[in-house]
Amino acid sequence: MAVWQNPAVSTVTGSPRLEHRWDLTPVFASDEAAVAELDVLAADADAFARTLPSPSQLGGPALAELLEALGELRNRAKRLSTYAELRSAEDASDPAAQDLGTRVAQRMPGIHDALRGFQLAWLDLTDERASQLAELPEVAGDRHYLIASRRFAAHTLSAAEERALSARGGAAEQSWIRLWSERSSALTITCDLGNGPAAQTSSEVMFACWDVRPEVRRTAHAALREMSDGFAPTSAHCLDAVVGDRLAVDALRGYDRATRSTDLANELRSEMVDAMLDAVAARAGIWRRWNTIKAGLLGFDRLPVADRVAPLGAMAAMTYPEVVEQVVASFAALSDEAGRTVAGLFQDGRVDAAPRTGKMGGAFCAELDGTCGPYLLLNHSGRQMDAQVMAHEAGHALHLARCLAAQSPLVGLPSFALIEIPSTFAELWLVEGLLEHETDPGRRLALQAGAVETAIGNVFETAVSARSERGCYRLKAEGLTLSVDRLNELWGEQFRAGLGDSVEGEEVISRWALMPHAIVYRFYLYNYSFSCLIALALMGRLRDDPERFAARYLDYLDRGGNGTPADVLAPLGIDLDDPGLWDEGLDEMERMVEGVGS
Repeated sequence: MAVWQNPAVSTVTGSPRLEHRWDLTPVFASDEAAVAELDVLAADADAFARTLPSPSQLGGPALAELLEALGELRNRAKRLSTYAELRSAEDASDPAAQDLGTRVAQRMPGIHDALRGFQLAWLDLTDERASQLAELPEVAGDRHYLIASRRFAAHTLSAAEERALSARGGAAEQSWIRLWSERSSALTITCDLGNGPAAQTSSEVMFACWDVRPEVRRTAHAALREMSDGFAPTSAHCLDAVVGDRLAVDALRGYDRATRSTDLANELRSEMVDAMLDAVAARAGIWRRWNTIKAGLLGFDRLPVADRVAPLGAMAAMTYPEVVEQVVASFAALSDEAGRTVAGLFQDGRVDAAPRTGKMGGAFCAELDGTCGPYLLLNHSGRQMDAQVMAHEAGHALHLARCLAAQSPLVGLPSFALIEIPSTFAELWLVEGLLEHETDPGRRLALQAGAVETAIGNVFETAVSARSERGCYRLKAEGLTLSVDRLNELWGEQFRAGLGDSVEGEEVISRWALMPHAIVYRFYLYNYSFSCLIALALMGRLRDDPERFAARYLDYLDRGGNGTPADVLAPLGIDLDDPGLWDEGLDEMERMVEGVGS
């Protein structure tokens, strides 16, 4: 299999082994050590709150020292939360992981409440005084944090009210999220995915939908429907409770629309997000055109729904070491430094890639801080698509490793609007590089089709879910229960609008039940559409000026969240106020669709 050759970058030392789990000891030596740190952190956070001076009375050096202390405490809190999440993700059925998650969930609201004292005091300042303090040279590294924090001023409650909301968080929204995570991670179904009847996880069933064998895809499609339908009542109950709770808090804070808090957190204008989703809906013909092309390549007049994500061409089977080698090489081709950072994930034991019962499905990258690198959860399936999934998560890891080391803890983490751009770009870059070397027609078709499927999923399918999630809040605000039937109708309506008559058969509209985003990450999904369209536009800029692009791109990664998305993206030539930006990305996708088979 063709990969990039870059002798300046050493490959991963030794052969990565799929059965090796990640090593969490650099985060905490044991669960007991994490619990002990939880006690110490709670005491330190209380001391911070008790001795907090009024920001108005501070000069530059004292304010800088206070911000440094706040950043360190927030880093420690993040490390504890991430450790608990990683322990649960590797085995949600582990009683020790469950107990740790409960302890962290119970104590963390109080810690955050103590640390929130600075922000509340900062919001109490007049605009004039806050502006004067933010411009002091000693706080230049945290200036964006100080300025951006004030965008929530109109929606911040009194100190007592904020403490009350924080104290109930672990027993309200977070309890439903933990219930959903634990129940969904334990799901299995017995079916034959090509190797005889066996208990299969949801991840294994979803992977089988990409199988080269039509009979396996149809079995997987039926199993996915059965799993989704069976879990839908539990998922609907969790979603109903979470959405209702969030709307109640929104009302207290005075938000005028359900998406406003997320858009403010992302530092994006709600009208811009609306325009992007409208642009995607208006170009759904690209999605339908792809389904028509794919149907013809598979020998059908209309694309059977069970074959909607069927692989095209000769998609090679890949071992886990082969996938690692291919992905590391792709980053090394962008820059030597990027290649070394990604290779370090595997050398340092920060990847868990083997599917197993109890382990969370899908894939994610979990950030810590500038002193401890990110961790990747993957579920290796032995297919070429594993390389794209790994490249996606490694793109996150490269971004987070660089920006958290380069920036202050208060501005290091990118907003959700920015965080999916490097991951999506990494997938596109991987495929582009492989196509430059691949001459076999079957493998070229597999790579081209895989890239198109990823773009379609990131832009059109996530937009379907983003619009459906908005519908959840609309229905709940009208006083309606989010029942399974209503949720199915929401998702089904959006899928039908996007797919039109380009597929034959009924989509698994209850698949929302297995998706964590609406429950765990409020209004997160539009970030995939946003990020993919920008990443597609960046691929065009890369072709126009490849020599200058790499340096600018790494600078962009280093910037993290130190600036608004508009500010951070501007050096790459991205103008978020340009109404033609979304069509630029959609035009690039259309070019990819029409180029399949060339």
